[in-house]
Amino acid sequence: MKKILIMLIMLILCNAIIFAEIKTFTKEAIEVVPANQSQDQVIAYLTQKLTRQATEEAGLFINTEFSVKNKEITKDEFTSVAGSISKVVVKDKETFTKDNQQYVKVKINIEVDTDSIQPYLDKILQDNQYKREADELRKKTLELEEK
Repeated sequence: MKKILIMLIMLILCNAIIFAEIKTFTKEAIEVVPANQSQDQVIAYLTQKLTRQATEEAGLFINTEFSVKNKEITKDEFTSVAGSISKVVVKDKETFTKDNQQYVKVKINIEVDTDSIQPYLDKILQDNQYKREADELRKKTLELEEK
């Protein structure tokens, strides 16, 4: 099982090295403006959502680890790593009303640097402590996003 996991990781790393570059995406979304939020809040939410989609579309490194003991899963970890965002530009934002609902439409350009992921992946594979720190930072980021 470990051999298969190591081979899968190496295959993903080789692909990341070969295809590393800056990719540009144009994304667009429409969202209803809830009564308890402002248009600016919805625009910020859509910008974050579209940025995450573009980053995932540019490429993800996904690693899973699990352990089974006495037919029970004792460890189940899932890690995903994406490239860094170089630039986010809101190209167009528009508000309109349809069927007595207020909507916001946002169009953005996002540049994702897939080169930046390689040093991070190398460090994760070499150092489990760094991986734990990265996981803690990811959890803190998720908590802050929820707030």
